[in-house]
Amino acid sequence: MTETAESRKKRILVVDDTEMFTTLMSDLLKKEGFEVLVAKDGLAAVQAVKHELPNLDLVLLDLLLPQLTGFEVLKEIRAGKMGKDLPVLAITGVFKKASQIEMIKKLGANGYMTKDLSPDEIVRRVKAGLGLMEGAANPKPEAEKETEVEKLDPLEFLARSEVFAGLSKPQLERVAKSLSEFGLDQDLKVFSEGEVGDSFYIIGSGTVRIVKTGGAGDEEVLAILKPGMSFGEMALMEQETRSATVIANEPCRLLRMNKQDFEKLLNADRDLSLVIHKNFVQLLSARLRKTSESLTFSRAMLEEMRKAK
Repeated sequence: MTETAESRKKRILVVDDTEMFTTLMSDLLKKEGFEVLVAKDGLAAVQAVKHELPNLDLVLLDLLLPQLTGFEVLKEIRAGKMGKDLPVLAITGVFKKASQIEMIKKLGANGYMTKDLSPDEIVRRVKAGLGLMEGAANPKPEAEKETEVEKLDPLEFLARSEVFAGLSKPQLERVAKSLSEFGLDQDLKVFSEGEVGDSFYIIGSGTVRIVKTGGAGDEEVLAILKPGMSFGEMALMEQETRSATVIANEPCRLLRMNKQDFEKLLNADRDLSLVIHKNFVQLLSARLRKTSESLTFSRAMLEEMRKAK
């Protein structure tokens, strides 16, 4: 007997050339009761869509793929009569400017998300893309998550921070004594691009957005940071001007450390100093990789824009 759309499991195609990511996504979505298919390049994705329609419910599509780019896959899906209404969520490993996100949507994506989102948020967006989120149920996961974050001990924030990861509990307790805590209302600035930096921040609750101002004065969002994430680290190493503006997306609780207190910590504990310097090297390396990915993404987008003319 043939399954109806209502009786069968929702079928999702995950398109990504990174095996670790497709494995993690498959495990996550299967636990939620979805059926998951995987394609590891753009050509395989197009073939999978053509073969599985009309019994395919959603595509999670990476943008930088071998064989065909994610943009070309989108064009192929939208060009087919049966695929024009198929929900497609674009996914990528780096944060993008608001103008780039808008371009992705113009090319046919129904939505956009980055790979660093929490599993709960990924599931929420997938369910929303499938039309499974009902009315007032949407904000509930976020409200529950914020309540949970407020109960966390400050030491847990430090342990999750990229700068202080790997420190022992006594070391984290010493670090905690050098932190000051303060609140910030929605849309207030933590600091502005061009200011001289002398402090580092960890998000205790709420979210902040990292933005740069374009030539026309428009705000371009580079990143959205969540509880446990940190920013302004380079001000602890060198007093340079801030490269971007940080603004509270919602009421936030932040932990702050200034450069002077940071240097006292390093001078007082050699082992602590070694761990933190190692973390800084890894942090800078990761950011260089993201910059490289972003440049590759931009070149691919420009190529697609030329083809579209």
